[in-house]
Amino acid sequence: MLHFGMWGHFLAVLIDFAIIAAVVYFGVHGLGLDKLDKPKEPKEKKK
Repeated sequence: MLHFGMWGHFLAVLIDFAIIAAVVYFGVHGLGLDKLDKPKEPKEKKK
């Protein structure tokens, strides 16, 4: 591993976290897993 110094290591960890968070966020929304907890709304009958 390259020696980046204290700020370089912190920046690398911050970038890694942002990438992983984005992948998880878009993965959950892309697969529709965020809608599993919500109850389905009954469809209204037409008059």
